[in-house]
Parts: sequence; structure tokens; C-alpha cells
Amino acid sequence: MTPLSRSVKAIGSRLDAPLPAMTVVALLTAVTLEVVRSTGPLLEVAFDISVITAAATALATYLGAAVLGLGLVWVTRRADGPTTLLVGVIVLAVARLALQGLTAMPRVAVGLATISLSIAVLTIAVAVLAGRDGGGSASAVAVSVGAAFSMGTQLALGTWDALWRHSFLGWAPTSLVLVCLIGSAVRARRDPVTLPAWHVRRMWVMGPALSLLVMVMANSGFAASQSSVRLAIAGPVATFGLLLAGAVVALAGRPGAQRTTLSPRVVTSLIALAPPAAIAGVFWASGPLVLVLLIGSQLAAFAVVAVTLDRGPTHGFARPAPVRDAASASLVGLGTILPLLVFQLDYDIPLGFPNELVIIATAVVLGLATVARSQPRSRASNSVDGPRTPGSVGRPSRVLLVGAGLVALVGSGLAIGQELTTDPQPDVATDTAPLTLVSWNLHYGVNPDGGVDLEQIARSIEEENPSIVTLQ
Repeated sequence: MTPLSRSVKAIGSRLDAPLPAMTVVALLTAVTLEVVRSTGPLLEVAFDISVITAAATALATYLGAAVLGLGLVWVTRRADGPTTLLVGVIVLAVARLALQGLTAMPRVAVGLATISLSIAVLTIAVAVLAGRDGGGSASAVAVSVGAAFSMGTQLALGTWDALWRHSFLGWAPTSLVLVCLIGSAVRARRDPVTLPAWHVRRMWVMGPALSLLVMVMANSGFAASQSSVRLAIAGPVATFGLLLAGAVVALAGRPGAQRTTLSPRVVTSLIALAPPAAIAGVFWASGPLVLVLLIGSQLAAFAVVAVTLDRGPTHGFARPAPVRDAASASLVGLGTILPLLVFQLDYDIPLGFPNELVIIATAVVLGLATVARSQPRSRASNSVDGPRTPGSVGRPSRVLLVGAGLVALVGSGLAIGQELTTDPQPDVATDTAPLTLVSWNLHYGVNPDGGVDLEQIARSIEEENPSIVTLQ
């Protein structure tokens, strides 16, 4: 058995009680979304060289998740699986803390490596959690909770990620999240040994899911601009939509849940069509209706993730598959970055069609995961390892949903409070007074030091005493 397969199998054997594993996946999702959002600013140096250089660097970064994942398992090849997971979380935490304090080119190098590492560790963690009966639902709930936690934190910070802050507002939330992440991994490692995990197929579904989260479903700025609703309203609506999606998946996956009378083929087709239909509506509708459709896209996307990963395990326990294991991390990374790259490419090299079609196509690929999957195979109950018993994700789901809900409430309250206390815009000068227009292409807000400093941008604008400001 290869080190990676042995590690994933051993990790799964310790995580039959899902709360520690679900917490690890949720916090890893929050960390991963934050570092994925940093891709644009980190690649600004490469963009200055050429679009091709930037694209190649981005692809190498996200495909490199497989290399780092295999390297992590090789380094810990003499340890058990839970130790491998814990080591991966610790290495990621160290890299993320280093990224917090660095500037200029060192930040770029460490930042890109952190992106690769976060994708690799998250892929392994989701595979571990999904490798149990009902694990697909648990994984979907955990990822939705992690995305809601990320959005709640962003709202509390005014959408200016902690990663770019060198002040207390940068170090405090970062340190707290990483401490909780390591603590959850330690708890997962200490869980008693139970039954071995099953190998999970269709892990690539996590790639388009993460891409859609970053671009649309967990993006407060997108929700506000697309719906023409103030951020203090659109952001919380999108955040609680993610929590609603997690709650619906948890309820649908609980033992004894009411089943539909529709045929499995019809249900699969409806689930597959729901994400692209909802995402298309988000782009082609207007006004508050966009927020309703956005919540619909969140519900549809996490239904796809739950169904795909729940029905993905193969017959029998995890088997040696080093190429397949490496491919999982690579496909997740590629599925995350490729839609982002193609979408952004339109601004430098016109695609010849509206670039929102790229995002809709990503939703189509996500939906196809339910169609492309193989039919679930029977799991032998007379295995030498003993029978398998379905696990309940009800209690751990409630714990995570309540925790993320509190963060969302705090973030929403701060966003609304900021909106209420912001000074109203002054009246436009009369037509007899001179007007000063400031037009600025921000380029991700990157400053000469390679950081994102919104206060510095604001001060630079104020120095011009403008009448009108347009930012691109």
C-alpha cells in the first residue's frame, strides 16, 4: 500500500465521530478561500511581465497541490495517518503565519506555496470525511459552514482580508483560526480507532465548487454589485444563504429523512441542472431577485457536492492508488483556478463572448458530477474488518452551523453598523465650481510593496480632493 493511500485510510479510521473532522474541513475551507482570493494580487508581478506568464504561474501553483500532498505523506511515511493530517495542518498554519508578516517578493513566493498546500490538505481532509457512510453530506455541510465563516469574517473586516493587514486586525483573527484548526486536528488524531475508510471517487467536484464560491457564491462584493443592493444587506444575505444550504443538506442526509417519490434518474437530472440554472439567473436577473437566485445557487451547489461524494466510494476499502490520489489534488486545484483564469483573461484578451458564460459553464461541470458518477456499489457487510454503520451528522452539523452563525451575526452587525455610521456623501459642487475627476485602475489594490492596503489607497485619493472618483 502506498504512503498516501495508507495515510488516507488510517486517517479515516480515526474520524468515525465526525465533529473533529468536520471542524477541520470547515476551517480549512475558510483558510483556503482566503488564500485563493489572494491569487490575483500575488500574481500582479507576473501580470506585469505578461498574461501568459501569470497564467502559467497560476496553473503551476494549483497543479502543484499534488506534489506538496505527496511530499507531505512521504515525509511522514513512518507515522500513522492521523499524524500525517496533523503535520499537514501544522505546516499550513506556519506558512499562513509567515505570509501574514512578509512583504514584496518573499510574500509572493510563500503565498503561492501556501495556496498549493491549502488545496492539498483540504483535498485530503474532505476525502477522509467523505470516506464514510453519509460522509458526502458531512463534507458538504462542513464546506458550506467554512464558506459562511469566511464571509462573516470578511464582513467584520470590511471585506479587506486579514491576510493583507499587519495590524491587530490581521494577526488576531488569523492566529485564532489557526489555533482552532490545529486543535481540531489534534482532537481528530485522538479519536478512537474504528472502521477503515472507503476510497472516495469524484473528488474533483471540489474544484468547480471552490471556484464558484470564490467568484460568486461566497463573494459579498459580487452579491452587492450584481444585485445593486448595499453591501451591508447583500453580504449578510449571501452569508446566511450558505448556512441555509448547510442546514438543508444536514436535514436531507439525516437518518429517516423523508425521501422523494421521484425516480433516481429524475432526481439526479434535477440536481445536475439546478446549479447552472441558478447561476445563469444570478447573471441575467437584476435587483434583489439576484440575491434569491444566489441562495438558490448555494443550495444547488452543495446538494451536488453531497450527492456526488456520498455516492462516490468504491466497493471495498481504500487500495493503493498513488496516481489517482495525486490526480485528486491536481484536479481540485485545476478546477479551482481554470475558470478564474479564463474569466479574467477576457479583460486582456477578449474571449469573443460574455465572460459570465465561463462561470455558467463551471456550474454545468459541477452539475455533471452527479451524472458522470458511477452507480453506487454494494458494500460488503461480511468484510473481515466488520460491518459498517451509517453515522449521523446531525449534532456536529448543528454545532458548526451555530458557531458559524454567530460569526455571521457579528460580521453582519459590524457591516450594518459601519453603514449606519458612515458620513453621507456631500452634495456635488455647483456647475460654476471646477470639478476634479480621479480615475484609477487599482490592479487588485496592490501597492509598490506587493501588499493590498486600502487605507493607503483612500489617503492617496483624499490628497487629490476629488469631486468625483471612478475606480476600476
